[in-house]
Amino acid sequence: FTGECPGGNYFEELGGACYYFSSDHGETHNWQDSRDFCQELGSLLSLNVDLAEVGNEASCMSDSLLMQKITEKAEWVWLGATDLNSEGYFKWSASGHSLSSKDSYWGYNEPNENSDENCLVAGILGEHHRAYFMDFGCDPPHAFVCQIF
Repeated sequence: FTGECPGGNYFEELGGACYYFSSDHGETHNWQDSRDFCQELGSLLSLNVDLAEVGNEASCMSDSLLMQKITEKAEWVWLGATDLNSEGYFKWSASGHSLSSKDSYWGYNEPNENSDENCLVAGILGEHHRAYFMDFGCDPPHAFVCQIF
């Protein structure tokens, strides 16, 4: 997208991709309810919306901008990958693409392949207080990021 994102003021444009930051609207849910929220928002707006992805060819310019925005907001947020179907092998839910365990956005010692941690959260880690990926239990409520695909 260039310029304004569709869907009124719900979405924010970053590097050509459009994101909904639930923290701007006071929304927190577990991982599955966050995904359902994104998809329902998309249905209301007649758009294809799901939890945000990183590493998608169409959004490669926006990846670092998204991670910077998550860092600025200083929250843990759900993103759209899970290893529920195959422990240790994360897949993006919207595209079905694999998320490599060697991706540079993973935090130190992540993913740690704990079988109780099947959903992808991005949160602040380390002395530089930057957002990184972590595998995490799917049940706690967190803010989340939706993306128009």
